[in-house]
Amino acid sequence: WHLRHAAHAAIQEGGDSARAAAQVVVSIRPESILIERANDATSRESMNAVSGRIRERIFIGEVVDCAVMIGSTELRMRSNQFNAPQVNEEAVLRLPQQQCIALAAN
Repeated sequence: WHLRHAAHAAIQEGGDSARAAAQVVVSIRPESILIERANDATSRESMNAVSGRIRERIFIGEVVDCAVMIGSTELRMRSNQFNAPQVNEEAVLRLPQQQCIALAAN
């Protein structure tokens, strides 16, 4: 199956549990999302990648908690990459396919 977000994101190939053209929700743990600055990204339009803007960045002990705006949707993620983009910077988020789970939207 393939998943596509309106903002070029979350495309995954895998099992056959989701019907073609079915609406699904993609679940991924916040610490499984990889982040990089948009100008450092090798391909902004690649599989399992989405562009967004950092809305909030908070240092919490061993991790950095980020709120990333993807269009009008906020995505929360955690990273141990202390060189992650700063607030108001463009970023590319990568969602490793082996970490994604598709759930039926209904």
